[in-house]
Amino acid sequence: MRGISGQRSRGNFVRIPVVTSRRSEAEIVRFRTVELLRRHRIELELPPTLLDILLQSFADLRAAAASATSDDEKLESALSTAEQIGVLEDAILHSNFFGDRTLRAETLAGSLVGSLARRTPEDLAILNKYWHGVVEPRSKNDGGLWPEFLEGGRQAIATLS
Repeated sequence: MRGISGQRSRGNFVRIPVVTSRRSEAEIVRFRTVELLRRHRIELELPPTLLDILLQSFADLRAAAASATSDDEKLESALSTAEQIGVLEDAILHSNFFGDRTLRAETLAGSLVGSLARRTPEDLAILNKYWHGVVEPRSKNDGGLWPEFLEGGRQAIATLS
């Protein structure tokens, strides 16, 4: 059976259901990520704040896609729960093997941009608009890890441009 995520788990595909609540989505993303860490024997903390940033970013991008008036204003990505898991897994693996084994907001932002920019330069333009219109004001107003997330996304967009 082919699951939405396309990931295998002990010989079977994992089916990730369509999620209707943010709480359920957070639980699924957290569970699958902890499973990945355990399976690969990676000891890396998943800060709840970074999970919140990822969930909020996907919610924002979904809202923007829903209000877009043309396909040119929408990311090629489906912005699914499975994609969120993929973004987080990418950031964790990058942090573990190429970083200092600490998941950082900059790394998460880079993974998000790299994973969602499928139609370069069209998707990069959409992500750049999101970064300037949503992430930048949020980093000024909310603080926390948002400024680091802002900078990581800017760097990733610049690198891919």
